[in-house]
Amino acid sequence: MNDYLDAISGLVNWCIRNGRTPSNPFVTVTKVEIRGKQQKRRALTEDELSRLVAAAPVRRLLYLTAAYTGLRVNEIRQLMVPDAHLDDANPHFRVRSSTTKNKMEAIVPIHPGLLNDLRELVIGKQPEEAIFDMPKRPNETINWDFKRAGIPKFDTLGRKVDFHALGYTFATKLARAGVSQRLAQELMRRSDPRLTAQIYTDTSQLPTFATVEGLEWQGFGNSEEETQCTQIDSQNSGSGES
Repeated sequence: MNDYLDAISGLVNWCIRNGRTPSNPFVTVTKVEIRGKQQKRRALTEDELSRLVAAAPVRRLLYLTAAYTGLRVNEIRQLMVPDAHLDDANPHFRVRSSTTKNKMEAIVPIHPGLLNDLRELVIGKQPEEAIFDMPKRPNETINWDFKRAGIPKFDTLGRKVDFHALGYTFATKLARAGVSQRLAQELMRRSDPRLTAQIYTDTSQLPTFATVEGLEWQGFGNSEEETQCTQIDSQNSGSGES
């Protein structure tokens, strides 16, 4: 609803600037409050990502690129051959400002595991060609691929998976690797670190139990040892009084 309102208001404002209409009749229309009501997404597990790319070998590289760069579907769609700097010392995509959501150019590192496949993909392509042959309806296509891979659209918590969930998968991979919040924010290209930490990171996949179990136990001993020490201390203090 709010997207439609933004679109029609933008069109009417253009008409005003060009003398096509005197005013914007939608200026008093308020947006619908959607905070807390959006459908929540989740990240794919390692097993699910493996099953997804196995079920859709034609789109294997597309899905892996999204899951290891955090690039949005429209950014990937508009990547041209010259945007891929595969043989640089630090291989990366140069994502043009005209294609990014925030209208700022971005340098996106490329995982070494993607390089050979990307090099093969761009062989023979002209500079004006897109790197990826994107499906016309990527979310519908990935939904079919999820189905073939046996990945449910919604989990038990009501969270969904779609193409954008691959970005959540990237954020969650960063968190599980122990990447700092500031660095994750930079790699995810989000202006607010809370988006990366609270929205894009799937906390259900973080090793919370293993982390607590792995905390250093600094000589506190176990419960039985502590009980014995307490008894000995009591005996010593008692004998000292006599």
